[in-house]
Amino acid sequence: MSGILSELYPFLGIYNFRDLGGIPIGTNSTTRLSKLYRSDSFDDATEEDIELLFNVIGVRRIIDLRASDEVASIAHSISVPIAGIEYCHRPMDGGQIQVTERIEDILPSRYMSYLEVCTESLVAAIQDLASTPHIPTVIHCRVGKDRTGVLVALVLSLIGVGADLVSADYAKTALAMPKIRIQLAGSSFYAKNLGNLPDEIFSARAETMLRFLALLDEKYGSPLEWALANGIHGDTISKLIANFTEDLISKGISN
Repeated sequence: MSGILSELYPFLGIYNFRDLGGIPIGTNSTTRLSKLYRSDSFDDATEEDIELLFNVIGVRRIIDLRASDEVASIAHSISVPIAGIEYCHRPMDGGQIQVTERIEDILPSRYMSYLEVCTESLVAAIQDLASTPHIPTVIHCRVGKDRTGVLVALVLSLIGVGADLVSADYAKTALAMPKIRIQLAGSSFYAKNLGNLPDEIFSARAETMLRFLALLDEKYGSPLEWALANGIHGDTISKLIANFTEDLISKGISN
């Protein structure tokens, strides 16, 4: 089973949470279960949600990709020290939206801009994930689609997940978007811009991520070459692989 969806977790105010474990890597490996999660933000999380997140699921590290003004806009945002929880703020700006482009190119182009404008935060987040083995970690931005999608795509690609499966995971966010759009519309911080955005901005299609990964390959050669060119060393990649993949043969399982 790959990409365990939030429907399997009884959250009340978190809609785009899922486990990135169980995604096949070739024929004999898979991503580790219960070690890496992706999510929307916890702005509307209830006390029950927090109990589930930290004490039942066992998350011990948060990588928050929201910009500083986004974090500051939520008085109860989970960005303050919590006993036993490592909080890594790696801010990424939402990115410019070029509405004059072909509509289907808006998101891939935006994602490419993150590689240039948000390099420092992306590199730091990848290093966070490689730093300590087997710490259950959740990556999130506000919606858990764009900035989270780019970081997750880089990480999954670097540990060997194919572009088709990276894109299939990205597309699962579409299931959460109706509820998240209602959340955004009720927020004084986010609602002011919603009416000016094309519907494409709220889409999450596999083709979008496939196009982004193709553009990345065209410009940089591969996610690995982008990483190496930006100071992510080979030993960091090796640690990522060790932290977030497992060999099915060693577990007595094979395809």
